[in-house]
Amino acid sequence: MNCLYCRLPIPKSSGWLDWYNSRPQWLCQECERQFEPIDGQYCFRCMKQSDVEVEICSDCEKWNGVVPHTLQRNYSLFRYNDFMKGFIAQWKYRGDYQLGEVLSPVFNNAFQHVFSRQFTVVIPVPVNNERKRRRKFNQAEQLALFTGARIWRGVDRISAEAQSKKTRHARMEAKIHFEVTEADVPTKAVIIDDLYTTGATVHALAAHLKQAGMREIASMTLIRV
Repeated sequence: MNCLYCRLPIPKSSGWLDWYNSRPQWLCQECERQFEPIDGQYCFRCMKQSDVEVEICSDCEKWNGVVPHTLQRNYSLFRYNDFMKGFIAQWKYRGDYQLGEVLSPVFNNAFQHVFSRQFTVVIPVPVNNERKRRRKFNQAEQLALFTGARIWRGVDRISAEAQSKKTRHARMEAKIHFEVTEADVPTKAVIIDDLYTTGATVHALAAHLKQAGMREIASMTLIRV
């Protein structure tokens, strides 16, 4: 079997995917080693790396001023290193759905460990139809499936411009619009997305959900930039 990312043959050995469950090893050990878990010191609220461990960073303080008391916290699994940039490009922008499947065990394990006792509903960040057509699938939806929780799809995205094309300052200032399309809104849920960069997307979605009546909202992403 070949590695789904680098395409090199995989020797018969065990890696972290086999540690989580009995699935075949889909990544070679060299590619597995490139995934950098977030550790050390970081903001507890959003997991932004910091020189010292802090309860809340300057970014989170800004969001508290813009959309107060909406998002309880964000949990992310990995750092955004050079390997992850290539991984995201192949999975997300080139539409490699199968590559995303390698994330299933580790993403499920993290959700169960961090959120499953408090939250039973997840909400994948929606994409507009044009972007979904280009990418072939919604990567947030795929990650949401990995959690094993109930997926609520009662919200649409109505803003068109991709966050990836903006500077950090522009992301923080961006107006991202969603529309809640179902009246039966869960009382609490975890927003699921692939990256947390400035938090603009998840905070905007959380604000719309809060206005619709949701009381407790957290977010979980694969990567913290």
